[in-house]
Amino acid sequence: MTRTLFGMMFALSLFFVTGCGSSTETTLIEVDPAASEAEDAAYEEQMDSEEEEEGDE
Repeated sequence: MTRTLFGMMFALSLFFVTGCGSSTETTLIEVDPAASEAEDAAYEEQMDSEEEEEGDE
């Protein structure tokens, strides 16, 4: 019984390592700098407006 459990744990650990570690290729995502600057500005405006709303309470 104990050997069976150890065998199952070993098989599952091998499956986990090989299944999760099979994709080692790095994916690069190119971002348009102008778009990211606009998103940053929009995010800052949103954070500022949320801070003002919290201050009203």
